Amino acid sequence: MGTVRSTLKQMVPTALWASSRAMYHKLRQIGDPELRYNFWGKFNPKIHQTTAYTALNRYPNAFSTVRDLMASKSDLKILSFGCSTGEEVLSLKTYFPSASIIGAELNEYRLRHCRQKINDASVTFIKSTDSNIESHAPY
Repeated sequence: MGTVRSTLKQMVPTALWASSRAMYHKLRQIGDPELRYNFWGKFNPKIHQTTAYTALNRYPNAFSTVRDLMASKSDLKILSFGCSTGEEVLSLKTYFPSASIIGAELNEYRLRHCRQKINDASVTFIKSTDSNIESHAPY
């Protein structure tokens, strides 16, 4: 948690640090990593998506349209960018059963959840960094 504290110190002006320090200690008491992550998203401009909302088959019209358009293609490689806890990857696997799917996620907690949930040799979960995403390209 030392890095969390130093990050908070960098983000919060000195005048507010005392009250922020109390908030930091309250945050440390939150046992749910997902809740902590959502909380930090409100204060950290580097976090682009502050909710992890996802659901199975969230975009049936889009997925079925793309499936129909790509029907003649073989060896598809799909990037699920910001895969959260893996529901989109599971949905994509339903629409594209022979595709290789890369799920990219910033949050390590969510990545662990994905890896535990989905055991398929054609699905890979990676930390969402430029170098990791590029190393698995093209998509």
